[in-house]
Amino acid sequence: MSSTWTLDHLPCPDCGQYRVRGFTLHNERDEHMHTHYVCTFYPAGTRKACGWHGWFVPGWDKYEENDD
Repeated sequence: MSSTWTLDHLPCPDCGQYRVRGFTLHNERDEHMHTHYVCTFYPAGTRKACGWHGWFVPGWDKYEENDD
């Protein structure tokens, strides 16, 4: 099982667009194992997405600290 969501409050570290999606990865017991992030922004006039991906989004911790 997995789930997907869009992070609309943090920009992509490569292109700066707010099109980062998170994918949670679960084991066979449906326990959360990892979260992987991917930028799905397609620049105008291109057929290729930004393509940035990683296991964390730079700035996430800073955002969480200010979310009181």
